[in-house]
Parts: sequence; structure tokens; C-alpha cells
Amino acid sequence: MAPKYPTAADIHTLFTYLSTGQGDKFWARVSPNVDWLVPGSNAASGHYHTLADWMAGAAGALNRAFPEPLKLVVTNVVGGGEQEWAVAELSADSTCKNGLPYHQRYAWVCRFDDKGIIVQVRAYLDTELVQQALEQNS
Repeated sequence: MAPKYPTAADIHTLFTYLSTGQGDKFWARVSPNVDWLVPGSNAASGHYHTLADWMAGAAGALNRAFPEPLKLVVTNVVGGGEQEWAVAELSADSTCKNGLPYHQRYAWVCRFDDKGIIVQVRAYLDTELVQQALEQNS
């Protein structure tokens, strides 16, 4: 019997699109009504109720600190298959516009629906590094 949700291997492939310039293939698998939480207290933190809000808020704020979009590299995936929840560990190694090194690690806790669409995300990361990037590159 096929698993109800994407397998860890499927999820790894999906997240790989974020590092290969094929982000549109990843974002096509995120619900427009995704519930996205970025805990913390900086300009990128918040509880977003649509993908458009997250793109304008958290992603938009952070992307302004870099000369080009961040490439997120998937380093590990846990879960999936018979579980609706999975964790994707990601890394980003870049440099901000002002020269600040940005070596970030993420854990995106994602819930998939039975069509393989991401409907909920809790994104954990080094919020102090985000704050530095935002303050020094605004």
C-alpha cells in the first residue's frame, strides 16, 4: 500500500528545489492558505495565514538583506510517509549586502495534506542572526 503522505525521500526531493533555482516547483506544493509560524521577536517573526503574507513578511524582510535570494540546502528529513508531519533541516550559507556572514540553520516542521501539499509550517531558526542581518542591511 502506498503511503498516505509524501515519504522522507519525496520531501527531500521537494526541498532540494530551494537550492537548485527551481523554487517554483517547491512553492507549487505549498498551499496558498498555509499557516506559517516563525517564532521570535524580530521583523521576520510572526504568524502568517497565507503564503502571500509569509512571502511579503518574513521572506520579504529577510531577502532585502541579501544581494541575491538565499539558497536553502536540505540536510535532513525526518517523518513523512504514514505521518502527516515531517521536519526538514535546512542550511543557508551566504553573505549579506554589508558583508555580514550569514550561516543559518533551519528546522521547518511541516504538515502535509493527503495530496502532498504543505498546509502548515513552524519554522525554527537563529533569530538573533536574522535580527543582525535586518538591522545591518536595511
